[in-house]
Amino acid sequence: MKTIIAACVASLALVSTAASAGPFIEKGDAGYSILTAMDVTHATTTIRGSLRGADSVDMYAFNWKGGAFTAQTSSNFDPMLFLFTSTGNKVAFNDDHISLQSYIGLDLAAGKYLMAINQYSFNYGGSVTGFANAPAFRGNNGNYSINFNSAINAVPEPASLGLLGVAVLGLALARRRKHG
Repeated sequence: MKTIIAACVASLALVSTAASAGPFIEKGDAGYSILTAMDVTHATTTIRGSLRGADSVDMYAFNWKGGAFTAQTSSNFDPMLFLFTSTGNKVAFNDDHISLQSYIGLDLAAGKYLMAINQYSFNYGGSVTGFANAPAFRGNNGNYSINFNSAINAVPEPASLGLLGVAVLGLALARRRKHG
């Protein structure tokens, strides 16, 4: 029993350690809607990605622990930054804060949120559904970073939740066998 518990704890520790390092890098297209938003898969203070061609909007889903929240862009184009609840209600929007870069700062309740970035001036002030017909990105490519004041947290992946479920099931079976 102790061996099973130790193995479960060790495997969960490995998963959580691997899941909390470095910037989150966009893989492919981060999507443009509630259904296609890319889940942030590890705790991070930076998201890095690019916009090019038909990929003119990127949207990310993440969890926030609650409290003071800031997000600021660093890019080679004029970005607009949007923050929505997980159901698509607009929380905040910013076009130009310092120079052409965007900034959002507010006290934010704990929960799941969506952050979108696109090029000025499509969907100005925006709604979450307004990105569906976004025009192509103007220019060769637009590389960006979105920097946060504190780590945003991963949206739980089905595989991680499955691993946790298997561990709990294994503990329950081992306990039943010992007492049965």
